[in-house]
Amino acid sequence: MQCAACVWLIDSLFERYGDRASRLAVTVNPALGRVELLVTRAFPLRAFVEEVGRFGYALGPALKTEVPRSSGLLWRIGLCAAFALNAMMFSVPVHLGLREGAVYDVFRWLSMLLALASVVVGGSVFLRSAWRCLRRGVLHMDVPIALGIVLAFTGSLWNFLAGRDGGAFFDTVCTFIVLMLTGRWLQERVVERNRAMLLASDGADGLLARRVRDERVEVVRCGELVPGDTLLVSPGDLVPVRATLTSEAASLSLDWITGESVPAAFARGETVPAGASNLGAEAVTVESQEDFSASSLRELLRSTRADAADTSRSTAWWQRLTRIYVIVVLALAALCFAYWLLLRHDFARALQATTALLVVTCPCAFGIATPTAYEMVFAGLRRAGLFVRSASLLDRLPDVRRVVFDKTGTLTTGSLELVHPEALTALSEEARASLYNLVVRSTHPKSVAVRRALEASGLPVAFDATLTTRETPGAGVELVAAGVTWRLGRGSWAASSEGDLVLGRQGVAIAALETTEALRPDAKSEVAALAATGREVWILSGDEPARVAAMARALGLAGEPRGRRLLPRTTRPASSRPTTAATPG
Repeated sequence: MQCAACVWLIDSLFERYGDRASRLAVTVNPALGRVELLVTRAFPLRAFVEEVGRFGYALGPALKTEVPRSSGLLWRIGLCAAFALNAMMFSVPVHLGLREGAVYDVFRWLSMLLALASVVVGGSVFLRSAWRCLRRGVLHMDVPIALGIVLAFTGSLWNFLAGRDGGAFFDTVCTFIVLMLTGRWLQERVVERNRAMLLASDGADGLLARRVRDERVEVVRCGELVPGDTLLVSPGDLVPVRATLTSEAASLSLDWITGESVPAAFARGETVPAGASNLGAEAVTVESQEDFSASSLRELLRSTRADAADTSRSTAWWQRLTRIYVIVVLALAALCFAYWLLLRHDFARALQATTALLVVTCPCAFGIATPTAYEMVFAGLRRAGLFVRSASLLDRLPDVRRVVFDKTGTLTTGSLELVHPEALTALSEEARASLYNLVVRSTHPKSVAVRRALEASGLPVAFDATLTTRETPGAGVELVAAGVTWRLGRGSWAASSEGDLVLGRQGVAIAALETTEALRPDAKSEVAALAATGREVWILSGDEPARVAAMARALGLAGEPRGRRLLPRTTRPASSRPTTAATPG
């Protein structure tokens, strides 16, 4: 949508469908590209969407439906700032000595009304929060803030009605509310910025699948899939639901599920998990076993949404500090009020002194400085490439005793490399040319590693467009050049020999290659630095124990694998139940 004509067109189309009782309202927002429909079940929604689509407007579900909480605070800050500026302007003549006259009376009333509006618009945020906390028996930092606002305004109003203008600080009330709102807005902004990076939608509604029905292939949304549907999975496509393989064989990547880059081979009749992707050169067919609503792929795509209550004040340390601080402040305020009222018998002075104490001791540092400090730290971490999902991380870090790293994509680059690339120089020119044409047509991670090594070696290789390859899932890739059959893959398949990756010519092994996962350049130093602090360092992996053990040795970690999941260090610092920090892969 680009202009008002777009709005008019959609409104006009809406009026042509259904009757007046079924079409209730349509709201078109061209600035946001959003159309909101309010209709009954009798409205022909599908026909309306198709008609709008004929004019080039593609309608779909909103991916973000959540309104940022900080937007409500922002307009409150704007209004209260305007109130505060005007209140200070009206208070200047009074502070300079103006004590009577029509202008004096107007300024006094305007200052009082502006402070009242500021309490209603901005102070209500803290008043509602304090009331909810007190009803639940919780001492929150909003309690003294709310009490300070109430007493400051009440005391100023008392002196205003009594004619004692020296005790009416309406401009201070307005400024105080603006400062507290600013601190709360900064705090909410930290949470919302992190939440925005995760997206409110899990993205599942946008996934499409190729369904075979009546000897035709149709592209449908994954939400329409039901058990028994036949799906065509092209190279690179995801299997959206748990399904049974109906093709002869398939080479599927499970890196979305296990994080491992090495694909797995599946035979006809085997169950393929949701989230597997087709790494082969040919499309395969599967038969769905479940609805998409039950698919584990939805869980893989589900975003972990930051809780609005998960702020820098939600940890045990902040809760203890808040409780102690609030108790001390309220106790001092009670003693101050009791002193002036019971011992000095001066209610006005008691109210004024108690208000001053609450304003002076009000947690401005907690309301403004702390959220600002957190925001600066999180911004620096984002620039460094680290996304912090929970705002309470900084408070919990000192308690971390165990650090768990995912292997593939975290400690490693996520790609394979040749262990001994110099072995390529020993090959004949014919063998290198055949090897290059084998790997350049394959998307298998091992083939990609060989291709990169050949290209980086500077050895003469050339792509021959007349050749064709045939890939056997779980075995390797094969081509025929000048009547000679070349194979690259599992040793027993390529040349009836042993080896992880063997190049065979007419069934005879020409070269045995070995691939390994490439460590990140700073992985070893980072792991060593963490271990030096006395923390446990673990590797979390779904890979084979031998590969995990080799990775641990490369990183300088000792120990033996436990099953296929965890590899710990041998030593463990004495502590109670350790806190674990997991690094996302």
